[in-house]
Amino acid sequence: MGTLQSDKVVFYHPLNDSEEHTQSQAWDGTAAYDTGKVAGSLKGVSTPGGYGATSQIDTTSYFIAAAALDSTRLVVVYRGSTPTEILARVGTLSGGSVTFGAATDTSGYAGGIPDTHDLAVDALDSSKVLFAGGVVSAGKRKGYVRVGTVSGTDITVGDPNVFLNDPSGNGPAYLSVAALDAATGVLCYQDQTDSHRGKASVCTVSGTSVTVGPAHSISSETYMYLVRSDALDASSFVVCYRAGGAPRAKVGTVSGTDITFGAQAGVSAGDTDNMAVAALGADRFVVCWSDESDGNKGKARVGHVSGGSISLGAAATFADTTIGGDGLAAAATGADSFVACYRDQTDSNHGKSAAGTVSGTDITFGSSETFLSDFVIDPAAVGLGAGFAVCYRKGGASNPGEAAAWQEGSASSSLAAPAGGATYPPAAAATKVAFCGWLKKPSA
Repeated sequence: MGTLQSDKVVFYHPLNDSEEHTQSQAWDGTAAYDTGKVAGSLKGVSTPGGYGATSQIDTTSYFIAAAALDSTRLVVVYRGSTPTEILARVGTLSGGSVTFGAATDTSGYAGGIPDTHDLAVDALDSSKVLFAGGVVSAGKRKGYVRVGTVSGTDITVGDPNVFLNDPSGNGPAYLSVAALDAATGVLCYQDQTDSHRGKASVCTVSGTSVTVGPAHSISSETYMYLVRSDALDASSFVVCYRAGGAPRAKVGTVSGTDITFGAQAGVSAGDTDNMAVAALGADRFVVCWSDESDGNKGKARVGHVSGGSISLGAAATFADTTIGGDGLAAAATGADSFVACYRDQTDSNHGKSAAGTVSGTDITFGSSETFLSDFVIDPAAVGLGAGFAVCYRKGGASNPGEAAAWQEGSASSSLAAPAGGATYPPAAAATKVAFCGWLKKPSA
């Protein structure tokens, strides 16, 4: 086997297979894993992460949007089996799956029917949410916002505030809301009355009432689609959108009911059918999209914010396959982590996710995980404690809504002592080590 040099041989003790030690540390007893005490990063008893059992939101669920209330609860809004029903439910995470309470009708305009991308929700705090919707009624499109109050799994809604009720029949589409604090949200949307430009308004909440401030143009570009937003802090937000045939991003700064926007950042030169954004803190966010110039692969970039300006890191690929339209969502799972959930068109439109870790301007992704081996549409992702949940519409005759929750693996920091009061042997005098067999201490 050759001569073992004192500080050259690296081994792992059977009680600690995640920390390196040299031979000399075994001889002099400094390897620090005697009597069952495990040093360093060993996870004595571990449970791998994974998806729990799927749960049903409703028998029919279109145009799903969702937001986290706290570490174990979320609220989901969707169009039900009756086209004019816009329903919301509270979901509670327990035992790896989500259980949903009774549905509440949150429709903001009698007889109004929502369309794709026209429903939005965000949590103002753990007991209050802001709903927004765009509906078509009698051939005319209108928008509304209203406050929802959560108690347990019950939701009560305040009076709706109807906005952009234009006599021409045009109105808002591609709605998104971002809650800045418990009394303030930002509403972003495509304004069909103004050449489909992007607009944003501050929503001010008092009790169960909400007022909508003046509209501010996000960009002078016409035909803005796929509007997505998220709050950075109590006075700023990021909005991402498709305009001019490519994905873009801007930061908005709020003062009272006024909004000022920084310079536009180009996310990609290629067009897209999907966009998602998730804030990672006051000065960072991640934007995800499907890149039409590269086979609709799923990609992501980190955006760093300074003084209202955005600098973007290099693009990282999370799905080396084709992402189908209406098939992408993202959510922050920590200050340096997020998840992208998507519809893998290459793999029979199955639902998949990829976890991303951010370091500076770089993103690394783990392997993809499947949350549904069936047709997935309209995924919506929310971060929940040590994991996340993804809500989606399952393709089929009735288009049921479902949810799947991912929980990170858990691990203990030490091994339990052997049964019967015994102890693990120290590693200094008896030099039995993993993979090397019995070694004899070399003579001086």
